[in-house]
Amino acid sequence: MTVALCLAAMPTDRAKAISCHTGPFILFFDKNSAFIDAEARKILDNAILAAEDCFARYPQVAGHTDKVEGPEVGQLRVNVVRKYLEARGFSSADTTGHNFGSDRPRMLERGRAEEPENRRIELTLWHKGASDY
Repeated sequence: MTVALCLAAMPTDRAKAISCHTGPFILFFDKNSAFIDAEARKILDNAILAAEDCFARYPQVAGHTDKVEGPEVGQLRVNVVRKYLEARGFSSADTTGHNFGSDRPRMLERGRAEEPENRRIELTLWHKGASDY
C-alpha cells in the first residue's frame, strides 16, 4: 500500500519509467523471409507504444538467422524492421541495426541446421547513450 501511495504521488513520467518495458521484443520469421506478418506488426506496434511510454527513442534492431539461411537474410530483416520504425516516426540516425547471422542462436539446433526460433529480430529500446552492441 505504501508503494502505491508513493507511485500515485510521483510525477507521471517517473511512474511510467518504473513500469515500462523496453524489450527485447522478438519477431519470428519464416525461412528465408523478411516479411512482417500481422503478428510481427502487432509486436512492433506494441514496442512503439512502449517507446513512447518509456521515453526510449533509440531502437536497436538485432537480426538473427538459423544455420540454413545466409547472412543476407538477417540483414534484410534488420533493414525491413528499421524502415517500419522510421515510417512510424523514429529517426534513421537514432535507429541502430546489426545482423548477427547464426552466431547467437536462441535455441540450440540439436543436429539439424534449421531452427525456426533462431529466425528472428530482437528489438530493444534505449535511452540516449545507453545503446551499445
